[in-house]
Amino acid sequence: MIGSSLYFIALLATAELEITENPTPEIAVEMVDQKTDSSEPTEKEEITCVTITNGIEVDMLNYKHWTGTYSPDVFTVYINDTIVEQGQTYTLTDSKTPVVIRFDYSFMNGIRKGTKTVTYAINDKATTATVTFSWLDTHKILLDNAILTPKKDA
Repeated sequence: MIGSSLYFIALLATAELEITENPTPEIAVEMVDQKTDSSEPTEKEEITCVTITNGIEVDMLNYKHWTGTYSPDVFTVYINDTIVEQGQTYTLTDSKTPVVIRFDYSFMNGIRKGTKTVTYAINDKATTATVTFSWLDTHKILLDNAILTPKKDA
């Protein structure tokens, strides 16, 4: 028992020891020069792609009215003027590009129909985003990992 305890302590002591060499001043200067090379893109300049998924489910589209619950006959989602079906994805090539989401809907064979457009800005370092929907929300279309962009008055 004592022998195994000593062996365990010896393992811990050797595992924690790391031998690191300090770079010489010449190597340190070269390392600094490599980091300040302006030809390489910095972290701020990197362009990241964002995958946006249409996560709107059929249950989200049901509209509850005092006369009953209705679901739209037609419900189409456009992301940057591209139709994105339920469960499908849209790839935004530059995360700095605003995301314009529009939806068209129609109830009772076109008796009640409409469209709404909302613009979002993707959060920094986000690589995925999911579109959801709520009739109770002011903007109706919700996008996680993004910030709502206010409308500009013309």
